[in-house]
Amino acid sequence: MRKFAILLLIFVALLPSCAETQDEKTQRLIEGLKGGYNPRYNPAVSELTYMVLTGECPVQTVVDVLEHEDAGVRAHSAYILGATREKTAVEALVAALKDEDEYVRMAVSWALGIIGDKNAVEHLIPVMKKDKSEIVRSVAA
Repeated sequence: MRKFAILLLIFVALLPSCAETQDEKTQRLIEGLKGGYNPRYNPAVSELTYMVLTGECPVQTVVDVLEHEDAGVRAHSAYILGATREKTAVEALVAALKDEDEYVRMAVSWALGIIGDKNAVEHLIPVMKKDKSEIVRSVAA
């Protein structure tokens, strides 16, 4: 009987997350992108990437996040767009090459390289030659 009561408590505790709408889940995951720059250690990056690939999260939602106030969120959104190879995001990624944060510019350069859109090359060349960050220049190359 005690095991049943414990299982029931766990079920009741998890019930609200089961009732989460798709928009609520997306917003929760976007908030989960805050802090840190390494996408390998952030489960929200993996989950949002999966949601974009399966159509559960519109690409435009992630594109819009490129303008988020938190640099970690902007960098992670660039990684997601690169990982999903979203050609529709190239224009927004090119604009993000001017971000003040070097890790965002690095993620954007990586994403544009992975997407492989030939129109992005003309924007990556100046970054490769003139960006103030050595790591950004090397990723853009």
